[in-house]
Amino acid sequence: MLPPGIFLWEQGCDGLAPADVPGGLAALHPNWAKDITVLEPWIGSETPGFLQSRSSEDSETPIVVCCQCASTMDPVFQLSGEGLLPEWGSVIAVSQTQGRGQLRRHWVSPPGNLYVSVVLPECRRHDLWGDCMSALQPLLAGYVFAVALEQMGGAVKLKWPNDFLQGERKVGGMLLEERNGMVVLGMGLNLVACPDDSEMRKDCAAKAGILQLPNGPVSPLEVWKRLVNRGKNIYTALIDAFSPSEFISLAAERLAWVGRMVQVHEGGDQVYQARITGLSADGGLVLDRAGKRVTLYSGSILPV
Repeated sequence: MLPPGIFLWEQGCDGLAPADVPGGLAALHPNWAKDITVLEPWIGSETPGFLQSRSSEDSETPIVVCCQCASTMDPVFQLSGEGLLPEWGSVIAVSQTQGRGQLRRHWVSPPGNLYVSVVLPECRRHDLWGDCMSALQPLLAGYVFAVALEQMGGAVKLKWPNDFLQGERKVGGMLLEERNGMVVLGMGLNLVACPDDSEMRKDCAAKAGILQLPNGPVSPLEVWKRLVNRGKNIYTALIDAFSPSEFISLAAERLAWVGRMVQVHEGGDQVYQARITGLSADGGLVLDRAGKRVTLYSGSILPV
């Protein structure tokens, strides 16, 4: 098992590492060059195939850096399955070739932005949360990292279920996948680049934007190190102190577009307009559709 710290994966996912690690990785973007330099010296790890930074004592979890992969989800499941990544262990990539967002849409992944996946912990407070965790986990993850971003100076709203909006622009998104009982959270944040408005789909809910962190760093590795440390602590405190119903009230305060009319695309060709009123006890989006309460569990929404 990898201990807390920051590691460079010499082979990389599917053997896609540059010949010179860390030099080749640093050459891919100036912000990555900054991260690699700040974390020098890089030494051989006790785990073969990984270099470890001797300057990452403030990292509370193991963070593995790979150059390029299809999606950061894949190496997390791989390394966790090999017993190398514990809960809150993560893999961050310089770029992805097949990054994906909600509804399996392609997530553009140029170097310089944050692309990461992290192993979420099992719920240890069944007395408080019972069987609610599975249904609420996407919303819970979105809330936790929204709070962590706010603590770093980047206040965001949650576009249900777990996209990040800042100034009506989508600056990031999250996706959960489960395999063999293990839940992994994938996240993308636009730190230095985003698609131009002309490149967005006509039916996109929000145009893309770059996350503004006036009180924090913009280099991917430093942003994630702070985010995962904060997120881990916020998550633990939340699960220990609040019930699911109390959490829903907290999450509703960060929900975007409450009170606004939206166009809802719900499965197949079903399209209708409704007003967002809040969240249900199991994390669904509560809508007022012509005076009738409707709860949305899957689909997409965009402002009218």
